[in-house]
Amino acid sequence: MNRPLFFSFYMIIALLPWPRDVVNALNATTGTSSNATTSSDASSRQYYYDPTANDELWPGAFPTPVNSTHVITLNIRTDQFPEETVWHWSQRTGPATFQLVESGTPDEGNALFSYEQQVESDTIYHLKVQDTLGDGTCCVFGSGWFTITNAIPTIPTNNSLYQYYPEGTVLWELLGSDFHHLAQVYLYIDQNGHSHVVEYLPGIGYAIVIYQFVSEERTITTQQKIVVPETTTPKKSTSYEPGMDHFGDILP
Repeated sequence: MNRPLFFSFYMIIALLPWPRDVVNALNATTGTSSNATTSSDASSRQYYYDPTANDELWPGAFPTPVNSTHVITLNIRTDQFPEETVWHWSQRTGPATFQLVESGTPDEGNALFSYEQQVESDTIYHLKVQDTLGDGTCCVFGSGWFTITNAIPTIPTNNSLYQYYPEGTVLWELLGSDFHHLAQVYLYIDQNGHSHVVEYLPGIGYAIVIYQFVSEERTITTQQKIVVPETTTPKKSTSYEPGMDHFGDILP
């Protein structure tokens, strides 16, 4: 039985601008949660959300290195409507096939929930976080996000010193379409139990990490793939095309 716990983590975010046509296609009024009484359009929202500066639940340093049991932690920050947030944690069982390991719905709003998951070597895991109503978890009705900690390899140097490679975070909000309805994270676990970020996907493309609203103009930035240095040659090839996992499967 997995139990909620609280972990510390540190984030580094790499940004990449969206093409103008994508920004224009998503330039629509934001949806509302079922219990909301009002809704703001883009012209009335002017803010820049930085969780490391604005979120009192955002912790500090990374936790200890991944131990021999390869336990990672799923961290989910809820908005005002936690009943709309559902997470699914699955393991690859075959080509383009994933089996559900665990799923859940947090039961408290504006809170941080963390869940331990034990991972096996030489496989792929899939985390899907869904806002069931489709209006996302950031930033009109609170500031929701999710991360995976202990999910980046600890590379030994001098046989004793460990260096940490921080994980990224995802914030998302529906902008008049279902493009941001799902946000997904893929991890690759090699034969030594080291974890590698494969790619962040909100259905297609990259995951939304920051929204910046300036008057009626929306500037949307996205997270690039994080490349983790390797000290040994992995068992499986790490080269892949966009939309494919490290085993050459088409991602679901």
